[in-house]
Amino acid sequence: MKISLSLMFAACILFSTGSKAQAEIEIPLWQNGAPGLQHQQAEAAEDRHETGRLDRYLSYVSKPTLTIYPAPADKATGTAVLVVPGGGFRYVCIDKEGIEAAHWLNAQGITAAVLKYRTPALDTERKWKAIQPLTADTSRAMRVLRQHAADWKIDSKKIGVLGFSAGGVMALQLLMNQD
Repeated sequence: MKISLSLMFAACILFSTGSKAQAEIEIPLWQNGAPGLQHQQAEAAEDRHETGRLDRYLSYVSKPTLTIYPAPADKATGTAVLVVPGGGFRYVCIDKEGIEAAHWLNAQGITAAVLKYRTPALDTERKWKAIQPLTADTSRAMRVLRQHAADWKIDSKKIGVLGFSAGGVMALQLLMNQD
């Protein structure tokens, strides 16, 4: 009994120290609530499993967040990328175009910051009303990333943006309207 407990304890230590990746940090994007685009529906996730792997599309997002995926300390370059997933201005494709991109960037020594932006209620007439809040969320995410660069061991002059589909439109908006 003592041997098996000792082996289990040793295995726990071995596996917990073998991982170089740091835990992600999720923070609310707006400390006092997001301005504009509010709805009463609860946030929902639809897993489409089209590719055989987790593939969630988030809808009814009214509380945007920024999740930091720090680069492993032994690979960290000081570079960071704001990742803005796509979703046709109606969803946030959080897995394929968010978390998977973050893990790939981490493997390159790059810290990733995945934006979960606000989405409107799912009706096609209001779809385009999501652009203004999404633009505000993207700009706010970049400001937060720059403000906390030192905290997250990022060089504030080495921050880029990667957008997929609707997120690509927001990345372009961000680059065109830099302060």
